[in-house]
Amino acid sequence: MSDETRPAMTMTLAAWAAGLRSEALPDEVVHQAKRVILDYLAATIAGSASGTARIVQSYVAETDHDRSSTVIGTPLRLSPANAALTNGTAAHALEVDDGYT
Repeated sequence: MSDETRPAMTMTLAAWAAGLRSEALPDEVVHQAKRVILDYLAATIAGSASGTARIVQSYVAETDHDRSSTVIGTPLRLSPANAALTNGTAAHALEVDDGYT
């Protein structure tokens, strides 16, 4: 796959996901989606207080002045990219995020 096709594929997937409605999905799919979202949020909130997450939060808070996106489990707001970085760090910091196989 070339680098040129990745943005087109991402946009196609994003457009599909944006148009998706839960009513169009089977109940068991909606139930499982809710479970994994809650699992992610719980892992992220718990991990947001970890030493690893605090280091990342501190660094990006000093260098990022965009306050448009939420850092879960904290009062911080950062750019979308840095909020994703800090949220992802927190979600994996304690290794309690889902392990479904």
